[in-house]
Amino acid sequence: SRAPRSRSSLLARASLTAVPFALLALPSAAAAESGRYDVHIGLGDGALLDVSPVGVVGHVAFDWQLAAPVALEAMVSGGTFIGSQDELVGYVQAGVGARIRVLDDDTGYALDGGSIHGGLSIAPHVGVGVAGSVVAFTLDTEIGYQLSVAEPVSLGLFVRPTLAINDQGVPNFALFFGIDAEIAIEPLWT
Repeated sequence: SRAPRSRSSLLARASLTAVPFALLALPSAAAAESGRYDVHIGLGDGALLDVSPVGVVGHVAFDWQLAAPVALEAMVSGGTFIGSQDELVGYVQAGVGARIRVLDDDTGYALDGGSIHGGLSIAPHVGVGVAGSVVAFTLDTEIGYQLSVAEPVSLGLFVRPTLAINDQGVPNFALFFGIDAEIAIEPLWT
């Protein structure tokens, strides 16, 4: 026969089960210019080195800052390039990774009485890319710097070198660069 569980044992197990949910409810450890949740919207130019030297690209990324300076991030990017026979080649990439804020100013936004200094971040991703009819495994690292404009928006520049390896094992390099807006979501909720 089993002995009945003590009340303290049941409370201990319930407490351990509640820990992950309690961690989600804690206030953000992020500094002023980056929130617990951020959206990144970018627009720029790019080069798929074996397809085209010119293209228009854009990306949308969402990051969730677990503990400063590290955030988990999901990103989708896409664009159009002019191919070798002047045909348009579509490009789409989706990836997951991390955003590491190497510098993250905490003096507040420039138009709200803080400084214009923002943040420098590095965001490596692994994912899948499709260029025309070619599917590839992708590795990229976005490096960006944003200036703190006005809550909740920071504006800056990004560069994202990308390595793509297709299903035949052939590597290709791409380079994307342009302007990026980082929007902290929590101020919008309040």
